[in-house]
Amino acid sequence: EEDHLISLQLGGNPVDPRNLWPEFPKSINQKDVFEGFLKRQVCDGAITLAEAQKDIASDWKASWIKFGRPGKLKPKAKTKKR
Repeated sequence: EEDHLISLQLGGNPVDPRNLWPEFPKSINQKDVFEGFLKRQVCDGAITLAEAQKDIASDWKASWIKFGRPGKLKPKAKTKKR
């Protein structure tokens, strides 16, 4: 599966090789959740699209922390072996 440096919902190019890299198949990760948060911030007028693109493309983890870690995923529970 391919992941996008700037997600499609934030105007990222779907086919530009500079915007693509491999990702584990069918994985939801914190970056995916944060992209949705940024999209809502843009749609609500809280930040500009350019700000959202810069935040996600430069250091998304620092930006996520700056926004208060919205939508923080809980770690998966480990299953005990029998």
